[in-house]
Amino acid sequence: MSSPQDSQSLPRAAFVLTFSLDSPIGIAAALALFDAGCFAAQVANQASIIAIAPSQSGALSAAYLTLYYAAGALGTAAAGTIVTSGWPTVTLLATAVVAAAVIATRISRVHT
Repeated sequence: MSSPQDSQSLPRAAFVLTFSLDSPIGIAAALALFDAGCFAAQVANQASIIAIAPSQSGALSAAYLTLYYAAGALGTAAAGTIVTSGWPTVTLLATAVVAAAVIATRISRVHT
């Protein structure tokens, strides 16, 4: 499972990226934080999915990764249309979407 710090790095990085667009160092730092959060979340998600049925780990991993990359492709296509509104709009939207996912995850953990 990912720690609260892992899940919070994504919205923080997206938010910082919104206001550091004129700084190459700020962009690099925010993207590194965002990337680390994505990989931490992916590892935690795969471990959680495999725990559902360890004997079917291959099929579960394949299903997870298929959906993961399909959703990523859809997100990329959507971002391509949104980027015409400007980069700050894209990063603020990313902040909002990731923050909503963190909130939804926390709510679901309270109810389980």
